[in-house]
Amino acid sequence: ANTSGQGNVYLGLQSGRLNQTGTGNVFLGHQAGYNESGSNRLYIDNSNTSKPLLYGEFNTNRLYMHGQIAMGGPGATRKWADGYLLSVMGKIMTEEVRVRLNANWPDYVFKNDYALTPIDQLEAQIKTLGHLPGIPAAAEVESEGFDLGEMNRLQMEKIEELTLYIIELEKRTKAAEAKNESFEKRLSALEK
Repeated sequence: ANTSGQGNVYLGLQSGRLNQTGTGNVFLGHQAGYNESGSNRLYIDNSNTSKPLLYGEFNTNRLYMHGQIAMGGPGATRKWADGYLLSVMGKIMTEEVRVRLNANWPDYVFKNDYALTPIDQLEAQIKTLGHLPGIPAAAEVESEGFDLGEMNRLQMEKIEELTLYIIELEKRTKAAEAKNESFEKRLSALEK
């Protein structure tokens, strides 16, 4: 049906059916891009859906995928992460990862009403649990993995709690030093 466009690839019955003037399109599969009327588009699918398996825009260098992406090769022995849009069996290298949390970032630790666990109770909890309270155990992480954003949030909470413990320890140290200095002055005065 394309009467004036050029450089198009149509592969599949009724692919690009209504595209009469588009240029530079690639439509692969039965009815892929059936309703598309523009140019520089990629459709890979086997239906005339508005959400094909793959959709691309050559002029903007964008590729969209509807559904899950599994990387690392097929096979009966592979376990894919059900419920996730991207599953990778293998390593990933990147320069940056940005995580947007729905959870509350732990600045609440520095609020006056935050109940910091006393050190002796924290020590007892660590002995009982074998790990920091509120942090997943090694066995859980090994079997289920962990959410990167949530783990960063938990680590920041523990760092902020640790900061409060250090500040309290510093106050006690200075108070003990002042007491010791006062005692030494009195002792020195008595010795004279």
